[in-house]
Amino acid sequence: MIFACSNKTVHAGRGMVFDRIQNRILLLFVGLVSAIVLVSGGLLDWAVRRSLEAELGRKLIALAQAVSASLEPEEIAVIRETTGPRAERRLGEKIRRFKNGTDAARIFLFDPDKRILLDTHSDDAAPPSAVGLLFFESELQSVRNGDPAHSILFRGEDGRPAMTGFSPLFADGEVIGGVAVEGSAAFLAAADAIRNRLVWIAALSVFAAVVLGLLLARTITRPVGRLLAASERIGRGDYTEPIPRLGRDEIGNLTRTMEAMRLSILERENELKAMVAGVAHEIRNPLGGMELFAGLLQDRVKEESSAAGPVDHIVREIGHLKEIVNRFLDFARPRLPVPESCNVREAVDSCLRLLLPAHPARPVTLNCRIGPADAVRCDPNHLREILMNLLKNALEAMPGGGTLVITSRPAGPFIRIRIGDSGRGIPDPVRPQIFTPFFTTRPEGTGLGLSIAKSLAEANGGRLLLAASGPDGTVFEMDLPPSGEANPAPQRNGGRREGR
Repeated sequence: MIFACSNKTVHAGRGMVFDRIQNRILLLFVGLVSAIVLVSGGLLDWAVRRSLEAELGRKLIALAQAVSASLEPEEIAVIRETTGPRAERRLGEKIRRFKNGTDAARIFLFDPDKRILLDTHSDDAAPPSAVGLLFFESELQSVRNGDPAHSILFRGEDGRPAMTGFSPLFADGEVIGGVAVEGSAAFLAAADAIRNRLVWIAALSVFAAVVLGLLLARTITRPVGRLLAASERIGRGDYTEPIPRLGRDEIGNLTRTMEAMRLSILERENELKAMVAGVAHEIRNPLGGMELFAGLLQDRVKEESSAAGPVDHIVREIGHLKEIVNRFLDFARPRLPVPESCNVREAVDSCLRLLLPAHPARPVTLNCRIGPADAVRCDPNHLREILMNLLKNALEAMPGGGTLVITSRPAGPFIRIRIGDSGRGIPDPVRPQIFTPFFTTRPEGTGLGLSIAKSLAEANGGRLLLAASGPDGTVFEMDLPPSGEANPAPQRNGGRREGR
């Protein structure tokens, strides 16, 4: 049944990140800044590293050339022919002293056959073999041609970045070998330090982009939010609060346009209410006389007279016209509420005693679940008029009879009164307009019942809304402030009764 439906409102996509303008602006701003920082930082890191690699290569070549130039002819003879261990030892000590006086990690001499003749690592437990020279074929070819060269950056045996510079050894104008100087990781410490700084700069830039993006987004979303709240008030029919001015930009122009619209609507509404009130007064005055004379005529006509039926019909129609006029006056000049403690059960029973006898041909099953002590604080006349409108609409929505469910319960700071029927429901295209003044789907209706009921509920600090509607029926919910004191109703037997 429709009455068991939840009263929760589902907002599609509320949890989606891109549903909010603030999130879209923030993501766009942060994404743009992050892209700029990453691209520029990557290019800067690449340029710095390339520059340092080139500088390291030139330095290693210079060291290799310095070693080559420092060798005496008898030392170079060690490479061309074996001259004894003493000469080799003296040459090895010289190369090691040269290594210790520089930042070089390794220096070794090799011959054209890629044999390592002397190596500063020769004292290690596992000295490097000549196999490593196989990876420097292009550099060795430059050495054979008499030109210095350096390798690309590679990972050394310790896992650190390294580079090797090569310089040819000459004897009598002939290349008889070469000197290789391997650079230590200290050469690239500056590049790693710059990279670390770039990472920190990127992180700080993204953080600053988030902060600035939030500030930028809020400069847009905050006035938009205030405009949204103002438009919602206007949508509810509340034109009393002016729309605040929000600067001189496009949003400010929009606020001024909306304020002009609000004033125009308020002026037209006041003119309409004045016209309605004037017409209603002009009609009510002769209508009162007609009602008086029709009542006198009804008293004089005997029941058995053939004129009794038409006279009774005239009296009923005058009463109907009087009700319509009163509705117009209530819309045009609503009475200010005089709130007091009102028992909900008593107010509902009072309305049902008037409405149920007017629908004798419609079997209505009444399911009333209202606490005997449920009381609200509002104007009793306003509460009665709201309930009369809602209950009358519910009964008219069930022309063939049905079930009428009335409940009340605490709901946060309010007492919630729910009135549901098992009628045909309200069509989807009509639902947004049901509280609009003068909107009706019935030829005999005025279109003011729900509009007045909603205005009266809000005037008493509450609200009225359509909770659910479908093929199984319609449910209206009204929230009103609870009474400060309980106003118990007389105890009654049972919570269901039949209305005929």
